[in-house]
Amino acid sequence: MELLNYVGGQYLSPSSGEWIDVLAPVDGSVLARVPDSGADDVDRAVVAARTAFETTDWRHRTPAARADVLRAMADELERRVPELSGTLIRDVGCPARLSRRFVLLLDPPSNAPSALSAVTFSMARWASTSSIPRAPCWATPTTARR
Repeated sequence: MELLNYVGGQYLSPSSGEWIDVLAPVDGSVLARVPDSGADDVDRAVVAARTAFETTDWRHRTPAARADVLRAMADELERRVPELSGTLIRDVGCPARLSRRFVLLLDPPSNAPSALSAVTFSMARWASTSSIPRAPCWATPTTARR
């Protein structure tokens, strides 16, 4: 599986053309390849985020309207817990009995990338931002991507 940068509504390869293999902790096999993104990729993401902020209605929505969007995102995450827990098991070798609780964990990113994504969404709502530039955790990129 080759994961791409998601910038401005498009999936893009890293400008460097370089990739990083993500290895399964259980057997060392390659789970995925992720972009080895650099400053050019970050600059592209910042421009896209600024453009989204300036050209969409998000910044003009009421806090209640923003909360509705974020609640819908949380509902979607909850609906996908079985799928995400399976991905988490592969990413970090997490025992199945613990993987279904990852949304509630606030451990380091390598243990709970999805929980940190939820926290990021909450902080974004609090800060009234219109876009959330986010890079998946280096240790669990396939979970964060889903």
